[in-house]
Amino acid sequence: MLDQCLGHPAAVGALERGASLNEALEEAQAAGYTVKAHLDRAKDSVQRATSNVSDVQDNGRAEIRGARQALGHALGAFDRAFGA
Repeated sequence: MLDQCLGHPAAVGALERGASLNEALEEAQAAGYTVKAHLDRAKDSVQRATSNVSDVQDNGRAEIRGARQALGHALGAFDRAFGA
């Protein structure tokens, strides 16, 4: 349990504030739930947007490609940070 806590920044912060190991582990788990919730919302948003792609004009398609590329870079950075 100590290794899990020391391997997660949120848990380390909780320990530094005087939390118990159990409380620190809960902090780490809560951080994971927050990240998952953000990813779930992003997935849902992309799925909603995809339903209207056929209505987009050429200039809008170029903007979409740029946004998709930026999202791809962000996901790549996330994967590197997460170790995926």
